[in-house]
Amino acid sequence: FSDTLFSIILTTPMSLKVSLHDKWNMFSKLYASKYEPSNLLQAQCLANMLKISNYKNILEVGCGSGMLTVSLLPKLALGAKYISSDFSEEMLFEAEKRKRASRPFIPKDV
Repeated sequence: FSDTLFSIILTTPMSLKVSLHDKWNMFSKLYASKYEPSNLLQAQCLANMLKISNYKNILEVGCGSGMLTVSLLPKLALGAKYISSDFSEEMLFEAEKRKRASRPFIPKDV
């Protein structure tokens, strides 16, 4: 699914990318509630496999609604900075809603 979207973004003329961007923003709530929960197990497995506690700065590209982000935040070293990025501001908004209060991260648009 994400590979297809990435291919569309790369091959779409710039004039249509704004439209795609707007559509992705509109899709964000549905994605967060209906599609991303099916990825929860994969996110938790990936979070367990990554050894991120040794890193001070982490950049997550394509964070979606923050499922992996929330799984990784408790594993960060004290004082580590976590930056989440996504094509969609609405996805970043959904990710911000999921974050843990004790482990802030910096949402960024790409």
